[in-house]
Amino acid sequence: MKKISCVGLLLFSLTLTISAQSVNCLRGDCDSGHSLAVFSNGNRYEGDFAAGMPHGLGAMAFPNGDEYYGNFYRRYRHGKGRMKFSNGDHYFGDFHENEMQGIGTMHYVGGGHYEGEWFAGVPHGTGVLNTPGGDEYKGEFASGMFHGSGTMHYADGSIYQGQWQYSQKHGRGKLNERSGQVKDGWWEADQFLSEDYPTTIRDLANADTAYLRNCNLEFCMAGRGSFTYRNGTHYVGEFAKGTPKGEGKVVYTNGDKYEGGWQSHQPHGSGTMYYKSGQLVRAVWELGRPTRILEDMEARQPTDDYSTREVRIWAVIVGAAQYTHMRALRYTDDDAYQLYAHLKSPQGGALKDQQLRLLVDEAATRVGILQAMRQTFQQADENDVVIFYFSGHGIKDAFLPIDYDGSNNLLLHQEIRKEIERSRAKHKLVIGDACHSGGLAFRNTSAQEALRRYYDAFEQTNGGLALLMSSKGIEYSIEDKGLRSGVFSYYLIKGLKGAADNDASGIVSVDEIYQYVYRNVRSYTGSVQTPQLFGHFDRRMPVSATY
Repeated sequence: MKKISCVGLLLFSLTLTISAQSVNCLRGDCDSGHSLAVFSNGNRYEGDFAAGMPHGLGAMAFPNGDEYYGNFYRRYRHGKGRMKFSNGDHYFGDFHENEMQGIGTMHYVGGGHYEGEWFAGVPHGTGVLNTPGGDEYKGEFASGMFHGSGTMHYADGSIYQGQWQYSQKHGRGKLNERSGQVKDGWWEADQFLSEDYPTTIRDLANADTAYLRNCNLEFCMAGRGSFTYRNGTHYVGEFAKGTPKGEGKVVYTNGDKYEGGWQSHQPHGSGTMYYKSGQLVRAVWELGRPTRILEDMEARQPTDDYSTREVRIWAVIVGAAQYTHMRALRYTDDDAYQLYAHLKSPQGGALKDQQLRLLVDEAATRVGILQAMRQTFQQADENDVVIFYFSGHGIKDAFLPIDYDGSNNLLLHQEIRKEIERSRAKHKLVIGDACHSGGLAFRNTSAQEALRRYYDAFEQTNGGLALLMSSKGIEYSIEDKGLRSGVFSYYLIKGLKGAADNDASGIVSVDEIYQYVYRNVRSYTGSVQTPQLFGHFDRRMPVSATY
């Protein structure tokens, strides 16, 4: 399958532009009407003109032998059209500003075809690919590759149904082989691992790791594996380009243990260090140094008074600040860390590590965000709560993850909503602090009582999906040096900590937090920024407890 993907990417990355070139009008009036013309870049066009540009129905021949026939809009191929490539492949479907985008079909000269959704010139969304060898894949695509849920009918009669990543079987899936053998369980990089795959990094490290790749013996480009350093320190977790990087668990030779983000062979990101002495430090780490202490205490077995309760909260928190192709943001990563800390506190639900994913900067890629949502939210059942928070750049109808390069890797709002709606959770909350995202009276009660009251409140409401956005679709979301935060996130977190508890009930509802951030954000920004709340949900849905 890698061969098909590489050929596809090579073909789909072709970009043909008709820029503002000088034009030699051979016949007709190139200012308007039907004309024949040759552009200075060698493109030959016959068709409708308006204001000196191809506009309407026309045909374009390119110097490399490619040909296009269809609709133009202000010089761009835009609308329905047909593209015949010089190698014999041809595409028919939707175009958007010269890119194959929308619904379309590509036929390959060597046999096989793809029919489905396109974005920015590549299969992206749902579609069906028939290969020259007789295989048929039907499911989700991302950047031209099988990515997400899909079913492959192989030419030999075997069938795989399940999760894919970068055109390889990866995640939960079931393979019915032609021989009758069935492999039902967890896959990684096209390899079957086990029927029962650990669900957390801690389980992964404590489990029998014989099925994991030994990355001392093989090059681990991506995915999970194990690695032992020369001094005996042992790492189990995620890899990137052959190096331990991402979420992992480490056992040091002196008996200390670490669980969390890992980079450059050191703790990096959010993580917890369990010292042999008994001390536990949960912090934000920067290359081995704790820069922000979230918790410092004597290590002990955590009590779980709610292990038998039906309501659980699952959350994915994203903060994108250090963009490469856009202006860096100053406080979005801090906002994400603050919300993360709140969700770990009794007021926010005292979430366990396995119920909460924090993606900041280099971890906040498009694929990483969607994968984290899928892996986290699919664990929720019909009584649970799922929360998604994004703080970063945004444009109309999309958030911009850290790997957005100006055209690729948009995180569409509809994709976020699709992942949320896939979850079986009763209560669903999406919070977006990004531009165009809309396309303290504390009570003297104990933390345990506030926590219990918070979970009880979920059982007394009807659930639904609420979307709380920092601004209207045509507005910008503002960072403020004085607040050292995004204005929306500043008042969001302040409200969650109790300032929004207008009726002093000890519970902050989604309606109360909306009214609080709406009033304060509008006031602070001089009505330039207007938070929005929409969806189908019970306005009594709790979002925090106070004590």
